[in-house]
Amino acid sequence: MQNVALIIIVFFLLLLAVPIFTKGYFCYDALNNLGVITIYVFFIKILCYKFRLTKNELVLFTEKKKKQVEFKVSKKQIRFLKQFTVQMQNKISINNIAFNSRLGLNDAMNTALLSGLFNIVCNGIMGFLTTKKGKINYLITNYQNFNGMSLVISVQMSFLITLIDILYAIIMSFLIIKRSDKYENV
Repeated sequence: MQNVALIIIVFFLLLLAVPIFTKGYFCYDALNNLGVITIYVFFIKILCYKFRLTKNELVLFTEKKKKQVEFKVSKKQIRFLKQFTVQMQNKISINNIAFNSRLGLNDAMNTALLSGLFNIVCNGIMGFLTTKKGKINYLITNYQNFNGMSLVISVQMSFLITLIDILYAIIMSFLIIKRSDKYENV
């Protein structure tokens, strides 16, 4: 009976330490002020949110039983998300990144300039990430709409993370926010 209990304990410890293959998709249409964030873990959709940026808020939409439910993210939740991203930066191992865009400004010259700016920004981001993380495979794809209006940008990323790193980042983020709230109230 002890052997079975030890096997179960070892299984859960390995589950915490084994890297998890994850894919993330981000797409934003600036003209319609609408975006989508999707995260897959082992090819299973974990979350999918549509979002809209308002004056000082990020409004998230999800479909539950064919209804759109609206969430508003508070300042405290934004503080937690900022701290969580700081904690996760060094723990994520990035494999591939693909930048895609469909840009058009009704003018060929301005569209070409915007497309070049998009390439410069993407290559700058990849240069920064390469110096931080090492070699990363990336692809930048531009589609120009020379005779129409469109401002759509998407990023697809595949990366590895372990459950223990996620748990550690969540706990540390909560502790840091609690500590900062304590010192702000004094």
